[in-house]
Amino acid sequence: MFDHDSLGESSAVGVMGVILIIASIIVLIQMVHHKRNFFYPSAQKRIFLLLLTPLVIGWSSWVCLLVGSKIAPIDSLISADRALNIWAFITYIEKMLGWTIENDRAVFSKEKMSQLLMKQVKASFCCCEKFYFTNEARAQSYIKRIKFGAYQYIFVLLCVAIITIILAATRYNSYSIEHGSNGVIWLTIAKSASMGLAMTYTLLFVSFAKRIPEMRYLKLQPKFAVTQFALQLTVIQPLIITLFATEDLIISTDIDSVDNITSWTSNLLLCSEMIIFTFLQFMIYPVSDYNFSLLEKSTGKIEDELHDRQNLDVTS
Repeated sequence: MFDHDSLGESSAVGVMGVILIIASIIVLIQMVHHKRNFFYPSAQKRIFLLLLTPLVIGWSSWVCLLVGSKIAPIDSLISADRALNIWAFITYIEKMLGWTIENDRAVFSKEKMSQLLMKQVKASFCCCEKFYFTNEARAQSYIKRIKFGAYQYIFVLLCVAIITIILAATRYNSYSIEHGSNGVIWLTIAKSASMGLAMTYTLLFVSFAKRIPEMRYLKLQPKFAVTQFALQLTVIQPLIITLFATEDLIISTDIDSVDNITSWTSNLLLCSEMIIFTFLQFMIYPVSDYNFSLLEKSTGKIEDELHDRQNLDVTS
């Protein structure tokens, strides 16, 4: 689709490249800032992975613009990044739940995490199930169930990749795999269902963790929403653009095919949108979140609030 002799198309690709270079510089500055202020490495290392998401999406879309067609490995890269994000965010929350100070250093403690979970008594689970933290073993079991529900997406992605390779090497040709015929559509359905389940478990964990007083200052929902919304755009946006293209609302289908219009428009928008997500991440992932002196101050305020409430209850 991309015409190197077309001034409009060449300019668009060039401008998107400049935008992505600016976004890359912003991400690099933020990562360097975190590295120089490594207050809590166990959690901040996970943030590095999340910060790279807009760049993975943006540069992948730019490559598709440059080549002028959809590239199958790009879809696999985005799916892998989505799985990596789920892993990084769940382990990030886990590390923050188990945050403690030892020898003037912020470190992770599984015992501290269990104690904090047990203070909450119970948590909502799938199908309105209530999970009760009656002891440390139950608290650890809750974390394992969350991880199992979320990480199964990684296992499914690996299985789908292996099956796709086998099909490509045997009786299925590349056209069949690319267009989802001959039963390959079921692999896409399985991958989508697995992703939905993983997102559900991750959201349950985020919803539970944000209600914990010691975790309120982290603003977990905005953090999760920004990264995941950027990833979901790679799925939702092409579908919307396809509907518009089918109705000739973008450009007449007599001039170009719906697939080409969708690919070009979607990738162009994704490249430009990623700098917005880069700025949002710059604001919602501050280094101060991991400064243990601030964390101690926050924890102290929460303990004072709880103490005041207890005294008020006794007085009343």
